[in-house]
Amino acid sequence: TTLTDVRVGLPLRHWPFARIPKLTINHHVIFWLLLTGKLGITNISLAGPRLILHQGDEGRWNLPAAWQDIRLAWQNWKLRHPGGDLASIGLPRVDIHHGTLLIERSGQPEMAIDDIEFKGIPTSALTWRFSLRAASTQVPQSHLLAQGVLVPQQSWLHSIHIQATGL
Repeated sequence: TTLTDVRVGLPLRHWPFARIPKLTINHHVIFWLLLTGKLGITNISLAGPRLILHQGDEGRWNLPAAWQDIRLAWQNWKLRHPGGDLASIGLPRVDIHHGTLLIERSGQPEMAIDDIEFKGIPTSALTWRFSLRAASTQVPQSHLLAQGVLVPQQSWLHSIHIQATGL
């Protein structure tokens, strides 16, 4: 399934925090969904996404606020579904190509990290490996590399190695 011009935001927020020109999701066929009730997402690919990190006049950043809302919703879901765990579904492969992170602060020029590549791959039933490469054309010779492993089954244990140059 391919979607275009996708905007991601949270209810009661003024603007989306992500815009994705092209989002491709590989999943089980519709018959399987109807039969089992499980979508079975195996791969998510985002082409040219723009993530917007915005600091409002009151000094609050939008993405941490969004993350807090998501965590609260997750905790509420767990209370309503004792013993249920979304991690048991398994994380799909995730590919992000030509991503951009826009950083907006009141009264300051916008900054962009405009060359982001990300890949996350399930490596076993228990682990998910990821790698991130990011650079900014606004800051020549800058780059960020990160690699790591997540263990969703074990309270999201993780290991991350980060290397930054010129930032």
